[in-house]
Amino acid sequence: MFFNGTQFSLIVLSMVLVIPMAVKVFYPIYFKMQLTSCYEYLGIRFGKRLRIFGAILYIIQMSFYTSVAVLAPAIALSKATGLNTRLAVGLIYLVCVFYASQGGMKAVVIADTFQ
Repeated sequence: MFFNGTQFSLIVLSMVLVIPMAVKVFYPIYFKMQLTSCYEYLGIRFGKRLRIFGAILYIIQMSFYTSVAVLAPAIALSKATGLNTRLAVGLIYLVCVFYASQGGMKAVVIADTFQ
């Protein structure tokens, strides 16, 4: 908060308000309709075009999030080791893809074995 002000507290405050509303309003609807995602609901309620539009917006949002989430540790890695930042980004992506493809806990065991 010293560097960025109170913006982060607004995110926390909004989560405190949004999570109970989601539990009381949205989850019962999904449970009653036996849906597994909001995209199914969008498809049923508004049609396939809006479902695809929602999915595309989510992909764009996650692309921005992932790029920032990978760039921050890549910069730290490049400063600590002297690697090129682009190479560090590539290495972090490879490690993340490896972990995701191995199923989480199995990848942790494999990484601990190598260490």
